[in-house]
Amino acid sequence: MNDSVANIDILKNIKINEEFEGVCPPLTEDEFELLEENILSDGEVTCPLIIWNNFLIDGHHRRQIILRHPEIPFQIKKTSFNNKYEAIAWICKNQAGRRNLTPEELTYLIGKRYEAEKKAWGASDGFRGNGREDDDLVRGKIFPLLKPHATAERIANENGINERTVRLAAKYAQGVDAAETACPGVKQELLSGSLKATKQEVIDLSKLPSEQIPDAISKMREEQAEREEKRYKAREKKCNKSDDENNTSNKFSSISELSVNMAEPKRRNNVSNVIGIISDTAQKMQATCEAYIAEFPELMEKEKPLLLQALNDLKDYLNKIYKEK
Repeated sequence: MNDSVANIDILKNIKINEEFEGVCPPLTEDEFELLEENILSDGEVTCPLIIWNNFLIDGHHRRQIILRHPEIPFQIKKTSFNNKYEAIAWICKNQAGRRNLTPEELTYLIGKRYEAEKKAWGASDGFRGNGREDDDLVRGKIFPLLKPHATAERIANENGINERTVRLAAKYAQGVDAAETACPGVKQELLSGSLKATKQEVIDLSKLPSEQIPDAISKMREEQAEREEKRYKAREKKCNKSDDENNTSNKFSSISELSVNMAEPKRRNNVSNVIGIISDTAQKMQATCEAYIAEFPELMEKEKPLLLQALNDLKDYLNKIYKEK
Protein backbone atom coordinates (compact mmCIF):
# COMPACT_ATOMS: atom_id res chain seq x y z
CA MET A 1 0.00 0.00 0.00
CA ASN A 2 1.10 3.54 -0.71
CA ASP A 3 0.60 6.25 1.90
CA SER A 4 -0.28 9.79 0.96
CA VAL A 5 -1.22 12.81 3.00
CA ALA A 6 -4.62 13.89 1.72
CA ASN A 7 -6.67 17.06 1.72
CA ILE A 8 -10.40 17.52 1.74
CA ASP A 9 -10.64 17.99 -2.06
CA ILE A 10 -9.07 14.57 -2.62
CA LEU A 11 -11.52 13.04 -0.16
CA LYS A 12 -14.51 14.55 -1.94
CA ASN A 13 -13.41 12.95 -5.21
CA ILE A 14 -13.16 9.44 -3.79
CA LYS A 15 -15.99 7.20 -5.03
CA ILE A 16 -18.42 5.53 -2.64
CA ASN A 17 -19.73 2.12 -3.66
CA GLU A 18 -22.85 0.98 -1.81
CA GLU A 19 -21.83 -2.66 -2.06
CA PHE A 20 -18.52 -1.99 -0.29
CA GLU A 21 -20.12 0.27 2.29
CA GLY A 22 -22.96 -2.18 2.93
CA VAL A 23 -20.58 -4.96 3.97
CA CYS A 24 -19.33 -2.99 6.98
CA PRO A 25 -21.45 -3.42 10.13
CA PRO A 26 -22.98 0.00 10.84
CA LEU A 27 -22.13 1.98 13.96
CA THR A 28 -24.83 2.92 16.41
CA GLU A 29 -25.34 6.61 17.07
CA ASP A 30 -23.43 6.31 20.36
CA GLU A 31 -20.55 4.44 18.70
CA PHE A 32 -20.31 7.06 15.96
CA GLU A 33 -20.27 9.88 18.51
CA LEU A 34 -17.54 8.11 20.50
CA LEU A 35 -15.44 7.66 17.35
CA GLU A 36 -15.86 11.35 16.56
CA GLU A 37 -14.88 12.34 20.10
CA ASN A 38 -11.76 10.15 19.95
CA ILE A 39 -10.67 11.62 16.60
CA LEU A 40 -11.16 15.17 17.85
CA SER A 41 -9.26 14.33 21.03
CA ASP A 42 -6.35 12.87 19.03
CA GLY A 43 -6.36 15.87 16.72
CA GLU A 44 -6.04 13.58 13.68
CA VAL A 45 -7.44 10.47 12.05
CA THR A 46 -4.88 7.89 13.11
CA CYS A 47 -6.20 5.07 10.87
CA PRO A 48 -5.79 5.85 7.16
CA LEU A 49 -8.61 5.53 4.67
CA ILE A 50 -8.11 2.60 2.26
CA ILE A 51 -8.91 3.09 -1.43
CA TRP A 52 -8.75 0.94 -4.55
CA ASN A 53 -9.30 2.30 -8.05
CA ASN A 54 -10.44 5.50 -6.32
CA PHE A 55 -13.20 3.60 -4.50
CA LEU A 56 -13.30 3.82 -0.70
CA ILE A 57 -12.74 0.35 0.72
CA ASP A 58 -12.34 1.07 4.42
CA GLY A 59 -13.06 4.20 6.45
CA HIS A 60 -16.62 5.16 5.59
CA HIS A 61 -17.41 6.39 9.12
CA ARG A 62 -14.08 8.22 9.38
CA ARG A 63 -14.82 9.88 6.05
CA GLN A 64 -18.11 11.26 7.40
CA ILE A 65 -16.32 12.70 10.42
CA ILE A 66 -13.58 14.25 8.28
CA LEU A 67 -16.18 15.96 6.11
CA ARG A 68 -17.72 17.43 9.27
CA HIS A 69 -14.28 18.54 10.52
CA PRO A 70 -12.21 19.29 7.40
CA GLU A 71 -9.38 20.72 9.51
CA ILE A 72 -8.58 17.25 10.89
CA PRO A 73 -5.43 15.72 9.25
CA PHE A 74 -5.87 12.30 7.68
CA GLN A 75 -4.05 9.91 5.37
CA ILE A 76 -5.00 7.68 2.48
CA LYS A 77 -3.57 4.27 1.62
CA LYS A 78 -3.89 2.85 -1.86
CA THR A 79 -4.18 -0.89 -2.31
CA SER A 80 -4.71 -3.26 -5.22
CA PHE A 81 -7.11 -6.10 -5.91
CA ASN A 82 -7.74 -8.12 -9.05
CA ASN A 83 -11.52 -7.53 -8.88
CA LYS A 84 -14.25 -6.23 -6.62
CA TYR A 85 -14.79 -9.64 -5.01
CA GLU A 86 -11.26 -9.65 -3.65
CA ALA A 87 -11.99 -6.19 -2.25
CA ILE A 88 -15.20 -7.42 -0.56
CA ALA A 89 -13.41 -10.44 0.90
CA TRP A 90 -10.71 -8.13 2.29
CA ILE A 91 -13.33 -5.84 3.84
CA CYS A 92 -15.04 -8.80 5.52
CA LYS A 93 -11.81 -10.21 6.94
CA ASN A 94 -10.66 -6.77 8.09
CA GLN A 95 -13.95 -5.97 9.83
CA ALA A 96 -14.19 -9.39 11.47
CA GLY A 97 -10.72 -9.00 12.92
CA ARG A 98 -10.87 -5.57 14.46
CA ARG A 99 -14.33 -4.85 15.90
CA ASN A 100 -16.45 -6.13 18.75
CA LEU A 101 -19.13 -7.89 16.75
CA THR A 102 -22.42 -9.50 17.61
CA PRO A 103 -22.63 -13.21 16.69
CA GLU A 104 -24.98 -12.20 13.85
CA GLU A 105 -22.51 -9.65 12.45
CA LEU A 106 -19.65 -12.17 12.52
CA THR A 107 -21.78 -14.81 10.80
CA TYR A 108 -22.75 -12.30 8.13
CA LEU A 109 -19.13 -11.27 7.49
CA ILE A 110 -17.97 -14.89 7.24
CA GLY A 111 -20.78 -15.67 4.80
CA LYS A 112 -20.12 -12.60 2.63
CA ARG A 113 -16.40 -13.35 2.58
CA TYR A 114 -16.99 -16.94 1.50
CA GLU A 115 -19.23 -15.90 -1.39
CA ALA A 116 -16.85 -13.13 -2.43
CA GLU A 117 -13.77 -15.35 -2.39
CA LYS A 118 -15.54 -17.99 -4.48
CA LYS A 119 -16.39 -15.35 -7.07
CA ALA A 120 -12.93 -13.82 -6.93
CA TRP A 121 -11.52 -17.21 -7.89
CA GLY A 122 -13.76 -17.82 -10.85
CA ALA A 123 -17.38 -18.29 -9.81
CA SER A 124 -19.88 -16.88 -12.27
CA ASP A 125 -20.70 -13.27 -11.43
CA GLY A 126 -22.46 -11.86 -14.50
CA PHE A 127 -20.00 -8.96 -14.98
CA ARG A 128 -17.94 -9.27 -18.11
CA GLY A 129 -16.63 -6.10 -19.73
CA ASN A 130 -19.92 -4.37 -20.46
CA GLY A 131 -18.57 -0.82 -20.55
CA ARG A 132 -20.27 0.26 -17.35
CA GLU A 133 -18.62 1.77 -14.28
CA ASP A 134 -18.75 -1.72 -12.79
CA ASP A 135 -15.85 -2.60 -15.07
CA ASP A 136 -13.60 -0.75 -12.63
CA LEU A 137 -14.77 -3.13 -9.95
CA VAL A 138 -14.45 -6.47 -11.72
CA ARG A 139 -11.59 -5.99 -14.16
CA GLY A 140 -8.50 -8.09 -13.61
CA LYS A 141 -7.75 -11.76 -13.68
CA ILE A 142 -10.49 -14.26 -12.97
CA PHE A 143 -8.80 -17.52 -12.04
CA PRO A 144 -10.39 -20.97 -12.38
CA LEU A 145 -11.80 -22.47 -9.21
CA LEU A 146 -9.36 -25.34 -8.68
CA LYS A 147 -10.62 -26.75 -5.38
CA PRO A 148 -14.34 -26.23 -4.67
CA HIS A 149 -13.91 -26.91 -0.95
CA ALA A 150 -10.62 -25.07 -0.39
CA THR A 151 -12.23 -21.69 0.26
CA ALA A 152 -14.65 -22.97 2.92
CA GLU A 153 -11.93 -25.04 4.55
CA ARG A 154 -9.49 -22.13 4.75
CA ILE A 155 -12.06 -19.69 6.19
CA ALA A 156 -13.25 -22.36 8.63
CA ASN A 157 -9.71 -22.96 9.89
CA GLU A 158 -9.11 -19.22 10.34
CA ASN A 159 -12.27 -18.83 12.44
CA GLY A 160 -12.14 -22.07 14.39
CA ILE A 161 -15.35 -23.46 12.90
CA ASN A 162 -16.24 -26.22 10.43
CA GLU A 163 -16.87 -25.98 6.70
CA ARG A 164 -20.62 -26.51 7.05
CA THR A 165 -20.82 -23.49 9.32
CA VAL A 166 -19.08 -21.39 6.68
CA ARG A 167 -21.55 -22.47 4.02
CA LEU A 168 -24.49 -21.87 6.34
CA ALA A 169 -23.07 -18.41 7.05
CA ALA A 170 -23.20 -17.70 3.32
CA LYS A 171 -26.87 -18.70 3.22
CA TYR A 172 -27.49 -16.56 6.30
CA ALA A 173 -25.87 -13.56 4.58
CA GLN A 174 -28.08 -14.14 1.55
CA GLY A 175 -31.13 -14.11 3.81
CA VAL A 176 -30.03 -10.85 5.46
CA ASP A 177 -29.44 -9.22 2.09
CA ALA A 178 -32.79 -10.41 0.77
CA ALA A 179 -34.49 -8.99 3.86
CA GLU A 180 -32.70 -5.65 3.46
CA THR A 181 -33.71 -5.41 -0.21
CA ALA A 182 -37.35 -6.04 0.65
CA CYS A 183 -37.37 -4.02 3.91
CA PRO A 184 -34.61 -1.39 3.99
CA GLY A 185 -33.25 -0.97 7.51
CA VAL A 186 -34.02 -4.47 8.74
CA LYS A 187 -30.42 -5.60 8.16
CA GLN A 188 -29.23 -3.51 11.09
CA GLU A 189 -32.02 -4.90 13.27
CA LEU A 190 -31.06 -8.49 12.45
CA LEU A 191 -27.31 -8.02 12.81
CA SER A 192 -27.54 -5.98 16.01
CA GLY A 193 -29.82 -8.60 17.55
CA SER A 194 -32.64 -6.14 18.24
CA LEU A 195 -34.81 -8.25 15.94
CA LYS A 196 -34.25 -11.76 17.22
CA ALA A 197 -34.47 -14.57 14.70
CA THR A 198 -32.83 -17.96 14.42
CA LYS A 199 -30.27 -18.49 11.69
CA GLN A 200 -32.66 -20.85 9.93
CA GLU A 201 -35.44 -18.26 9.95
CA VAL A 202 -33.10 -15.76 8.29
CA ILE A 203 -31.87 -18.34 5.78
CA ASP A 204 -35.47 -19.13 4.85
CA LEU A 205 -36.05 -15.48 3.92
CA SER A 206 -33.80 -15.89 0.88
CA LYS A 207 -36.07 -18.68 -0.38
CA LEU A 208 -39.19 -16.50 -0.36
CA PRO A 209 -40.47 -14.31 -3.20
CA SER A 210 -39.48 -10.73 -2.38
CA GLU A 211 -43.11 -9.66 -1.95
CA GLN A 212 -43.58 -12.23 0.86
CA ILE A 213 -40.54 -11.18 2.88
CA PRO A 214 -42.18 -8.15 4.60
CA ASP A 215 -44.95 -10.41 5.96
CA ALA A 216 -42.38 -12.93 7.22
CA ILE A 217 -40.46 -10.18 9.01
CA SER A 218 -43.69 -8.82 10.49
CA LYS A 219 -44.40 -12.30 11.85
CA MET A 220 -40.93 -12.38 13.43
CA ARG A 221 -41.62 -9.07 15.15
CA GLU A 222 -45.02 -10.25 16.41
CA GLU A 223 -43.58 -13.48 17.82
CA GLN A 224 -40.77 -11.55 19.52
CA ALA A 225 -43.28 -9.11 21.02
CA GLU A 226 -45.35 -12.01 22.35
CA ARG A 227 -42.28 -13.60 23.96
CA GLU A 228 -41.27 -10.32 25.56
CA GLU A 229 -44.82 -9.75 26.82
CA LYS A 230 -44.83 -13.18 28.49
CA ARG A 231 -41.50 -12.45 30.17
CA TYR A 232 -42.71 -9.03 31.30
CA LYS A 233 -45.86 -10.49 32.85
CA ALA A 234 -43.85 -13.20 34.60
CA ARG A 235 -41.45 -10.60 36.06
CA GLU A 236 -44.37 -8.38 37.07
CA LYS A 237 -46.06 -11.23 38.93
CA LYS A 238 -42.79 -12.05 40.65
CA CYS A 239 -42.37 -8.43 41.77
CA ASN A 240 -45.97 -8.26 43.00
CA LYS A 241 -45.46 -11.46 44.98
CA SER A 242 -42.32 -10.00 46.55
CA ASP A 243 -44.17 -6.81 47.49
CA ASP A 244 -46.95 -8.84 49.11
CA GLU A 245 -44.44 -10.78 51.19
CA ASN A 246 -42.68 -7.57 52.26
CA ASN A 247 -46.00 -6.20 53.53
CA THR A 248 -46.81 -9.32 55.57
CA SER A 249 -45.65 -7.74 58.85
CA ASN A 250 -48.50 -5.23 58.67
CA LYS A 251 -51.05 -8.02 59.02
CA PHE A 252 -50.08 -9.19 62.51
CA SER A 253 -51.37 -7.78 65.79
CA SER A 254 -48.49 -8.85 67.98
CA ILE A 255 -44.78 -9.63 67.98
CA SER A 256 -45.47 -13.22 68.97
CA GLU A 257 -47.90 -13.71 66.10
CA LEU A 258 -45.32 -12.31 63.65
CA SER A 259 -42.61 -14.56 65.12
CA VAL A 260 -44.74 -17.66 64.64
CA ASN A 261 -45.40 -16.70 61.00
CA MET A 262 -41.70 -16.04 60.33
CA ALA A 263 -40.82 -19.45 61.69
CA GLU A 264 -43.11 -21.20 59.20
CA PRO A 265 -41.51 -22.31 55.91
CA LYS A 266 -42.33 -20.00 52.99
CA ARG A 267 -42.79 -20.86 49.36
CA ARG A 268 -40.51 -18.70 47.23
CA ASN A 269 -42.66 -19.01 44.11
CA ASN A 270 -46.28 -19.17 43.17
CA VAL A 271 -47.93 -21.00 40.27
CA SER A 272 -47.92 -18.00 37.91
CA ASN A 273 -44.24 -17.31 38.57
CA VAL A 274 -43.28 -20.94 38.02
CA ILE A 275 -45.24 -21.12 34.76
CA GLY A 276 -43.29 -18.08 33.53
CA ILE A 277 -39.98 -19.68 34.50
CA ILE A 278 -40.86 -22.97 32.78
CA SER A 279 -42.02 -21.11 29.66
CA ASP A 280 -38.77 -19.13 29.45
CA THR A 281 -36.72 -22.29 29.97
CA ALA A 282 -38.64 -24.16 27.26
CA GLN A 283 -38.09 -21.29 24.79
CA LYS A 284 -34.38 -21.21 25.59
CA MET A 285 -34.19 -24.98 25.08
CA GLN A 286 -35.88 -24.67 21.70
CA ALA A 287 -33.61 -21.80 20.65
CA THR A 288 -30.53 -23.77 21.73
CA CYS A 289 -31.58 -26.82 19.73
CA GLU A 290 -32.38 -24.72 16.64
CA ALA A 291 -29.05 -22.89 16.82
CA TYR A 292 -26.92 -26.03 17.13
CA ILE A 293 -28.89 -28.00 14.55
CA ALA A 294 -28.47 -25.10 12.11
CA GLU A 295 -24.73 -25.02 12.82
CA PHE A 296 -24.34 -28.82 12.67
CA PRO A 297 -26.86 -30.20 10.13
CA GLU A 298 -25.40 -33.67 10.62
CA LEU A 299 -27.35 -33.75 13.91
CA MET A 300 -30.46 -34.30 11.81
CA GLU A 301 -28.71 -36.76 9.48
CA LYS A 302 -26.15 -39.40 10.37
CA GLU A 303 -25.83 -38.22 13.98
CA LYS A 304 -29.59 -38.12 14.62
CA PRO A 305 -29.60 -41.27 16.82
CA LEU A 306 -27.18 -39.56 19.22
CA LEU A 307 -29.33 -36.42 19.25
CA LEU A 308 -32.48 -38.42 20.02
CA GLN A 309 -30.62 -40.29 22.75
CA ALA A 310 -29.59 -36.96 24.33
CA LEU A 311 -33.20 -35.79 24.30
CA ASN A 312 -34.74 -39.11 25.30
CA ASP A 313 -35.08 -38.44 29.05
CA LEU A 314 -36.69 -35.06 28.40
CA LYS A 315 -39.09 -36.61 25.86
CA ASP A 316 -40.13 -39.32 28.29
CA TYR A 317 -40.73 -36.77 31.05
CA LEU A 318 -42.81 -34.50 28.81
CA ASN A 319 -44.84 -37.46 27.52
CA LYS A 320 -45.55 -38.39 31.12
CA ILE A 321 -46.82 -34.87 31.88
CA TYR A 322 -49.07 -34.81 28.83
CA LYS A 323 -50.53 -38.25 29.64
CA GLU A 324 -51.40 -37.11 33.16
CA LYS A 325 -53.58 -34.19 31.97
